[in-house]
Amino acid sequence: MGWATQGLWPDGGAAADAPIVTAVARAHSATAPVIASVNTAGQVSLQRFPAAHPQARSKVGHGHGENGPTNCCFTAGDQFLVTCGGSDSCVFQHRLLMHDG
Repeated sequence: MGWATQGLWPDGGAAADAPIVTAVARAHSATAPVIASVNTAGQVSLQRFPAAHPQARSKVGHGHGENGPTNCCFTAGDQFLVTCGGSDSCVFQHRLLMHDG
């Protein structure tokens, strides 16, 4: 955990029963300054980068089965986020749409 990613943990990582962040990926496009994370609760979170504030707002999605996704990465050009499931063995492709505000 570093300064630019501390907002990925809503409680600052202090809660013992909090989901475990299993992977993090950063978009490198200047038009999409975001960071994605996946956790053991099956959540896929997207936040502005840097996510320096512990209560940083995020967009959260679900989809993977038990134990959640195990990895994530952005495609070249940062148009899509790819997540890989653990026990469900699925690969999901999420389209990244940027909105103002």
